[in-house]
Amino acid sequence: MRFDTVIRNGDLVDPHAGVLPVDIAISDGRIAALLARGTEVDAAEKVDATGLTVFTGLIDPHVHQNITSSDDPWLTETRSAALGGVTSLIDFRMAKGPFSEVFADHLASAAGSSYIDFGFQFIMMLESQLAEIERYPAEFGVSSFKMLMSFKGREGAYLGADGTDDGFLFLLMERIAAMEHGMLSLHTENIEVIWRLRDRLVASGRTDLAAFTESRPPCVEAEDIHKAIHYGHVTGCPVHIVHLTSAEGYRAIVDGRRQYPGVRVTVETCPHYLTHTCESEVGVLARVNPPVKYAQDREALWAALIAGGIDTIGSDHCSRNLKDKLSDGGGKDVWKTQSAFPGIGTILPILLSEGYHKRGMPLSRIAEVTSCNTARLYGLWPRKGAPKPGWDADFALVDLEAVHEVTPERVASVCDWNIWNGWKLKGWPVATMIRGQFVMRDGEMTGAPGYGQYLARPVARQDGSKSRAKDPVA
Repeated sequence: MRFDTVIRNGDLVDPHAGVLPVDIAISDGRIAALLARGTEVDAAEKVDATGLTVFTGLIDPHVHQNITSSDDPWLTETRSAALGGVTSLIDFRMAKGPFSEVFADHLASAAGSSYIDFGFQFIMMLESQLAEIERYPAEFGVSSFKMLMSFKGREGAYLGADGTDDGFLFLLMERIAAMEHGMLSLHTENIEVIWRLRDRLVASGRTDLAAFTESRPPCVEAEDIHKAIHYGHVTGCPVHIVHLTSAEGYRAIVDGRRQYPGVRVTVETCPHYLTHTCESEVGVLARVNPPVKYAQDREALWAALIAGGIDTIGSDHCSRNLKDKLSDGGGKDVWKTQSAFPGIGTILPILLSEGYHKRGMPLSRIAEVTSCNTARLYGLWPRKGAPKPGWDADFALVDLEAVHEVTPERVASVCDWNIWNGWKLKGWPVATMIRGQFVMRDGEMTGAPGYGQYLARPVARQDGSKSRAKDPVA
């Protein structure tokens, strides 16, 4: 049998079996076979991966392409993703009306420019969106949704959000629970407490990053987590907590899983909560919602991530350049500095450098949280998420020993900065393959804009049935 490509002599990271010395045969964009290293085969291209570690391509489930300084974020930010070994992303879509009115335009914009595969997750903010939610999986391939529990009152008005409330959350969870593959991602912060604390801190004259953290302390995250899991128990809705920041928030998840074992409770954290605190040298530029916390929180998240208590990693990527970040006169005053920053291109180097090299995080665990678990949760299983014959040939070929400094040029986002600028990270992708085609080799883009495919979810099996995601955490 003749194959299109064979990747030879690399070490393949399987999320369950560990690191395997196998060759990877690829045909028609899919994994054709995993072969004993050195097996002689006929292939149009033989790629020598000696000294490299091969990961299943990363899936970033937390991207905000609408918060950007780019004229074409699907071009610039998926380029950054590919350079970082990310082969698929889930973008959080917002709309000021029903998604049925804007979906076609959103899809066309992404499909025309994206280097990598992509899917959508709808942020539910309006009654008009809730009224048509049953249409979204079948008509648009969107089976996961997000709600910001903090968007009460006028908090989300700048994004066109109505003032949501707990009643909206409850009804949303009822509707999602009735879906065969539905899932709700939740931003958990009690904004009513935050308003009071913020006003007090502003009145005191505090303008530092730590003041922003003190205005949104761990208890406001933990309280909303408790509520979300309780409502999940009552409604039957799977609950996914995004961008977890604190030890107290994680304890709320552990308590909720124990108290309500019938609820599927999963959790994501982000690289910045694993690297930065409110005392980091980057200062107010690290402002993000929810905020970075304290050193003990950072280490508690690492411990939970390595031990298996945290399921996925998402970048919360927002490609806002420094000028826009400081557009309200910020830079020294945290209250005048915009939230958010880029991060999609550095997920894997951070996990390898700070996790594998410094903390002994197993490579198979990195594969779990960056691809396998994400595919299961977001309805991409059994097409993506693991190196199995018949599945998409999505790979990141990594030099575990390569050390590079983080610079805007290396990250190649539209952004002229990020909070890791100047960090020297150990472990970088040298090639990225999507569906059997290299889109990046030796640090250079080789793919074409628009190569990325839309990922309607849940994916269909080859026999025509739908995939049912297995719970990553029992």
